[in-house]
Amino acid sequence: IRRVAIVGAGVSGLMAARYIQQECGAQLDTLRVFERCDRLGGVWIYSEKIASRPDLPSRPMSLEEARRDPPVESPIYASLHTNLPHRLMALTHRPYPSSLPDYPPYPDVLRYWEEFAHEHALHAHIAFNTSVKLVERMVDRQAWRVVLEAVGATDTSATPSTWEEEFDAVVVCNGHHQVAYTPPIPGLAAYCQRWPERVLHSCEYRRPEHHRDMDVMVVGNGPSAVDIARDLRGHVRRLSRSIRSTPLTDELRRIIGVPLVPEIAKPVEQQAWLVLRDGRVVPAPDQLIFATGYRYAFPFLPWLYEHDENRGWPPVLARDGLSCRNLYRQIYYTAAPTLAFLGVPTKVSIMALMERQVWHLASVLSGQCGLPP
Repeated sequence: IRRVAIVGAGVSGLMAARYIQQECGAQLDTLRVFERCDRLGGVWIYSEKIASRPDLPSRPMSLEEARRDPPVESPIYASLHTNLPHRLMALTHRPYPSSLPDYPPYPDVLRYWEEFAHEHALHAHIAFNTSVKLVERMVDRQAWRVVLEAVGATDTSATPSTWEEEFDAVVVCNGHHQVAYTPPIPGLAAYCQRWPERVLHSCEYRRPEHHRDMDVMVVGNGPSAVDIARDLRGHVRRLSRSIRSTPLTDELRRIIGVPLVPEIAKPVEQQAWLVLRDGRVVPAPDQLIFATGYRYAFPFLPWLYEHDENRGWPPVLARDGLSCRNLYRQIYYTAAPTLAFLGVPTKVSIMALMERQVWHLASVLSGQCGLPP
């Protein structure tokens, strides 16, 4: 392996660049990291902007949607802190500064990775403002064709706005916090159409002041739902959380400090009421905030989506966008293992996992270890 492309200059992309650079060394002719933003950091870059509203509710992933680039802006909110101690967010031989709180705010995480990139001269490998439009297998050459586009380029630019490059291996590091997921609740589509201003996804949430004096219900029981509910306290007129499973103890209810209601069975769009799973009918809040997670998205790999036009390649992404398959050890595409994916598993200590994934990947690409036939 002499030519390697990495898609994304977020945390996993920077890890991959460093370890591949270190393990492959002189055998590498080309190591390129393609980043469509103008800076590194991925999900840890905060932006007040919201590029476009997500689909509410989520629809099955069509081929057209598979090819559509997600918004560039990050989904994080202004008050975000890590939900893991920084000891679990650090690389093995590079701890966070001991002066930081156990759960640092997002600027400290972004600074950590900016300094990491500077220490290892990774900027020399990163092409900023460059979007990967297509990654395609060239079977006859045992290589990958990568179609690239300059973000923001105009017809008057001196350089071409679209071009192609060829690589022996491609590492997908574009993250999975870009395409919002909202569960298929009966009646939600009609409700959103009738009351669009009353429904948000957590990717659109930025600051509690934007919801001052409102009646707000946060839907979900994950870290973002807990964080956003905590952030809203003291700013909204009334606050509740809709969850599928109730905490088991009064102590947990006290710690959460937000009234809990059962999951929503059906919204009634004509009168703006909600039918809850226990049969109760309650007035709909001023705003529903769905903190219900994200779907995977690989818009540059439409031929690996589960649809009728994937040309016989085993699909990686399920039609609902919620799971990946045909990945050996959840990294290597089984039909062509020089296409690798980092950070696919969820509900894990993701930094520690990705570091070990990258160690293994770099060892495979350098020829120090092999994969099963």
